[in-house]
Amino acid sequence: MLIACALLALVLFGRIPADTLWANDLSNFAHGPVFAALALIVLFYLRREPTRGTGWLLEYTIAFGAALLLGIAVEAVQSRIGRDAEFGDVLRDALGALAALGFVATVDPRLRAILPGRRRRIGGLLVGLAATALLLAPLVVATLSYRERQRNFPVISDFDRPYSDYFVGALGGAETRRAALPRWLAGHAQETRALHVKSSGARWWGVKIREPLSDWSRFDRLEITIANPNRKPLDLQLRVYDARVSTEAEADARFATKLHVAPSSWGTSTIPLAALANPGDAATVDVRDIRSLMLTPSGGSGSTDFYLVRIWLE
Repeated sequence: MLIACALLALVLFGRIPADTLWANDLSNFAHGPVFAALALIVLFYLRREPTRGTGWLLEYTIAFGAALLLGIAVEAVQSRIGRDAEFGDVLRDALGALAALGFVATVDPRLRAILPGRRRRIGGLLVGLAATALLLAPLVVATLSYRERQRNFPVISDFDRPYSDYFVGALGGAETRRAALPRWLAGHAQETRALHVKSSGARWWGVKIREPLSDWSRFDRLEITIANPNRKPLDLQLRVYDARVSTEAEADARFATKLHVAPSSWGTSTIPLAALANPGDAATVDVRDIRSLMLTPSGGSGSTDFYLVRIWLE
């Protein structure tokens, strides 16, 4: 019981001291091992004093159900203490419990006399491996995304690459997805896919590029290519944030500039990095510690539809 309480407290109050995407993915993954352990604790507790009539299937069901109910309870408590309650966390709790119970079933002596060895081992392994793979998938994607970010720098975002949208955050009313560029809009022969951004215009929206490699001091300019499929001009605002800014509020942006793309065309905008770090301006951006970029609407509201093709430094 003490171990179970300690594990629940870890999920409720534990935090990885880093405000990054990988830390968030690792924190989410931790739900799996914690609730795997809780499911095993319940299973072993049920077997501490075996009683007649308690079959293995009931024991496994109770262990899984108890872990799932504890996961739901944790999310309910988190919603009351100022932390987010997420269905995804409950799903990860369930996957952790399934993985543990599946692997235990392959070696459970109580099942040897009931289920044939081969069928029991294969079934348990399949359940355990499938649940573990689903738990690990976000960490694998995160690892590949960070490796690609490191290898491609000074390219910040190139949506031709499979993991390029990992660092994209859609805020407000924006919807984003990687999509093929319309052939008549493809300005570069090597660019075939882009980040398709759509917004109904009913609410404020933003597209955030998170966690680029932070030191831009060796470069002269920022380039951004955008394709506009509409029959009217596209006007956007680009904001750049450094470590001194804690929110995405417009008032907090130390640098903001307008981008204009003509109707039914694509264009590359050039932003001199000297404009971000003007020595005579107290409200400058620290180009040695860039944390994020964001595209937002400029001017009046309305529906928005465009393709963000590429962002890079030169």
